[in-house]
Amino acid sequence: MPETQDVTITVSKGGVFSTGNYENEKFGVTYSITRKDIEQPFGLDQIDAECALIAERLTRQIEHQEQQSHQKYIQKLYKDIRFHTDDEGNTYPSVTSIINSVNPIDWKVTEGHLRGLSARGTVGDMVLQHYIENKEWLEPAKIPECFRHLKIMQAEKVEMQVNLPAFVEKFKV
Repeated sequence: MPETQDVTITVSKGGVFSTGNYENEKFGVTYSITRKDIEQPFGLDQIDAECALIAERLTRQIEHQEQQSHQKYIQKLYKDIRFHTDDEGNTYPSVTSIINSVNPIDWKVTEGHLRGLSARGTVGDMVLQHYIENKEWLEPAKIPECFRHLKIMQAEKVEMQVNLPAFVEKFKV
């Protein structure tokens, strides 16, 4: 039986991230691989193949560390932007928080305006219900059940915005 040996190859790599969380943030990674019961001789071709495998893994690990460091820097720089982290630890900025940081919008809607929007939805439902029951399109002002809701819409300056007969014609179910 040929003589066997365990072979361990260890590679370390260090450097500096110029765009990291801290200016010129240093990093270091080490990766080892052990092959057990290798038949002698363990040649240079085998060592080169193992080193290539290690180099690929080190590169991915360094890229991941650099990405995380850059993300921490962005989080520190833009405190008003929310971030989400996936299962692999990658962090992504929230799209809505980016939009709001570039073009702030006051999303506050008054109670009255909400009542007007709710009334508009109710009017739309009533117009459709009338059509389903009578096979006839009527303007909301001609349907008595809509009167109260139309007054709320008028008071809150909310308009219908949708021509229901044209909408239904275009998007038939």
